[in-house]
Amino acid sequence: MQELINNTTYQWTTINGVNGGKFTATNGNYVFFPAAGRWSNGSQNSVVNFGYCWGSSPDGSGSAYYLGFYNGSRSVYNSSREYGYPVRPVKDMFIKIEDANGHDYVEIGGIKWATMNVGASSITDKGLYFSYGDVYGYSEGERDFIWDDYKFTDRDDLEFNETVTMTKYNSIDGKTVLDLEDDAARVNMGGTWRMPTEEDFTTLLDAVNIEWTNDYQNSGISGIICTDKTDSSKVLFFPVGGSIFEGTEGRAYGPEGVYLTSNISSEFNDYSEEYGEPEYNHRYFYINYDPNIFGGRYMGSDVNDRGRFSQRYIGELVRGVLGSTLIPNK
Repeated sequence: MQELINNTTYQWTTINGVNGGKFTATNGNYVFFPAAGRWSNGSQNSVVNFGYCWGSSPDGSGSAYYLGFYNGSRSVYNSSREYGYPVRPVKDMFIKIEDANGHDYVEIGGIKWATMNVGASSITDKGLYFSYGDVYGYSEGERDFIWDDYKFTDRDDLEFNETVTMTKYNSIDGKTVLDLEDDAARVNMGGTWRMPTEEDFTTLLDAVNIEWTNDYQNSGISGIICTDKTDSSKVLFFPVGGSIFEGTEGRAYGPEGVYLTSNISSEFNDYSEEYGEPEYNHRYFYINYDPNIFGGRYMGSDVNDRGRFSQRYIGELVRGVLGSTLIPNK
């Protein structure tokens, strides 16, 4: 409503014998609102002299916004919701669409999660390993996952104490979430799939009951089973798969799985003189169940330990979530 007011000239006029407000755009197009008054306490009043039109936005617990107009003025006001005002529909310039591109998903907590990892052929297949921001995935043994090969660094035979520069997702561009062109889920799954954010994982954890298994559906694969707290028919399985770095599969804390998010991490994003290696990190979510390690935490089951960070060159697993895009509403 405010956009209508800001982008038109207003005139109180009579069309076909009916008083009302005429809102005219710079191209000459106009919309006319008749002064139909309002209904209140069982009767119609203010007809001919005043016009009203409900908006869709509430204002507090008992009122809402409306367009009010009369001879000489128009504005957006708030009013008690029990009044009867006319309504004028509008057509959105863009509509939001989702495209799963043939991939199966389960909706939990309002987010649609793919049932399999990116590059996987089944629910229990761990799929491919990706560095943060790299859309090319690799199976075990296909890539060493070292800083020298990382997509967004100028590192090449780096010497100890030599400065390292991230060429993207750095302090210069200010990007904190992956662009879709660098999103492994979008590029590999197509449609409107994307990698989950840290917030997406947090929403999932709040909405499910988590159970560890060493043998999911007699597959011999370990991982966690996430069951919707309100609908037990909605289930996701996240297999373990470790992470790969420096040419080896990292299983530093026993059976574990490391899942990429699309978020960078601000923690320890400086050059580490102690280890002679850049500490440019991203956020990830961690699966582990070992009662001797961190109290058996898995997938951030401790609310204070849900998201962790690791270096961006490390190869980790990816699970897609279904995003959306806007298209013109013709």
